[in-house]
Amino acid sequence: MEFLFTLFFDAIRGAARPRKQFRRRKLAELREVMTDPAQALAERTVPIGPVRHYVLGAFALGLLCLPGFAIAFGEPEGAANGQGKKTEGERLGGLICLLAGFGIASLAIYLSRGGSMVLHAGGVELRGGANVVFCPWALFNTTGQSFDAGSGDWLLPVAPRALPFVMWHRRGVFTANGVRVQTKQISFPSFDQAVLANFYEADLGAISHVLYEIGRKLGPKLPDAEAVSREGGQLESDHVHNSLLTHGTDGWVTIPLTKIHLPASCSTCLAPTTTSFDLNLYKPGHNKKNWVIVRVPFCQFCRKLAKQWQYRFAFRGVCIGLLIVGAIGLTIDFGKPDDVAGWLCLGIPFVLASGLFGLRIGEKRTAPARFRRFSPKKGTISLWFRNSEYTDLVVANVERTHATRSHSGNGGG
Repeated sequence: MEFLFTLFFDAIRGAARPRKQFRRRKLAELREVMTDPAQALAERTVPIGPVRHYVLGAFALGLLCLPGFAIAFGEPEGAANGQGKKTEGERLGGLICLLAGFGIASLAIYLSRGGSMVLHAGGVELRGGANVVFCPWALFNTTGQSFDAGSGDWLLPVAPRALPFVMWHRRGVFTANGVRVQTKQISFPSFDQAVLANFYEADLGAISHVLYEIGRKLGPKLPDAEAVSREGGQLESDHVHNSLLTHGTDGWVTIPLTKIHLPASCSTCLAPTTTSFDLNLYKPGHNKKNWVIVRVPFCQFCRKLAKQWQYRFAFRGVCIGLLIVGAIGLTIDFGKPDDVAGWLCLGIPFVLASGLFGLRIGEKRTAPARFRRFSPKKGTISLWFRNSEYTDLVVANVERTHATRSHSGNGGG
C-alpha cells in the first residue's frame, strides 16, 4: 500500500513539473539570433512562450469532474429493476458539481499559467498578466555564475550599471525601475543579482545562456537615459551600494555566490596553485546534478599533509574502538569458543566503524574551508577558511570588485 501511495504522489509531482525544452524550430531560430543578434533582432522579435501544464491540467479536470459525473450519470444498484432510480433533483445537483469541478480546474490551470518573454533589438520584455518588465541587453553584459535557486527559479548575475534602465510597467503605466522592480517574473535581491521566475516553455538554464550570449554582443552600450527620466524613474539607484558581503568576527564571511571569485593561491599556505578543494552545495531535493560547486584553491602539498592527518584520526578511531571492545570483552565470561567467535563478529565491525568515524572527523578538522547558511534564493553563502589571512584576501578581492562595479554603475547613466 505504501508503494502505491508513493507511486501516486510521484506521478502528481512529475505532472506538476512539465517537461520544458525548446522546440527544434525555436532552437534553430535562437541559434541564428545568437550568431548575429544585431541584424536578426532588427528585422523581427523572437517570442519565448509560457509553460503549459497540460498533464497536470488533465489530471485536475479528471479528479474534480469525476464526482459530479458519477452523481449526474451514474446509476445505483437495483436501478435496472426499477428500484432506487435517481430523481431529477439529484441529477441536477450532479451537473452542478460537474460544472463546479470544471470551473475550479480551469481556474487553477489559468492561475498556474506562465509568462512570455520577447527578445527585440533593445532588450528583453518579460510579460505576465498586467506586468511588463523591460530589461536592456546591457543588464546581461556581465560575468558570474547563474544557478538554480530552488523551485525552478534561477539566480542570475547582472550588470549594476544597467540596473536603473530596468523598467516595470503595470497596465501600461510606469511603476518602478532598478532594484525597486519586484514582480513575479523577475526581482532583484541585490544590485548585482536577479531572480528569474520559472514561467517559460524552456529550462531557465538554456534561456540564461541565450540572454548572456546576446548581452555580451549587444550590451556594451547603455540605453538612452532620457527615456528613464521621462517615465519618472531614478537613474542613480539608492540601492546600488548595497552589498551582500558581510565579515563576522568569528571568521565567517558571507559572499554573493554569483560573483564569487577566490584568489588563485592556496587557502592554507597562500602559495600559488591551480588545484582546488571542492565544496558541494546541495539544494532542496539533494539532486547531485544540480549541486553548486565552489572550488577553493588547495595546493598538493597541503592536501598531502591533510591526508596524513586524516589517517592519524582514523588510526585513533581504530585504537579507541579496540580499547572499548577489549574492555567490554574482559567483563564477559566466555564459556565456549563459539562465544568468542560471536563476540569477534560484533567487535570487528564496531572497530571498523570507529575508524571510519575517526576518518570523518579528520576530514572535517583538516578541511581548508567550510560553509553554512547557503541560501539559493538570495544567492549567498557563508564561508570559513582555516587561514585567516586568506579570508582577508577574499574580502579585499570582493570589496575591490564591488567598488569597481559600483563606480561603473554610478557613471553608467
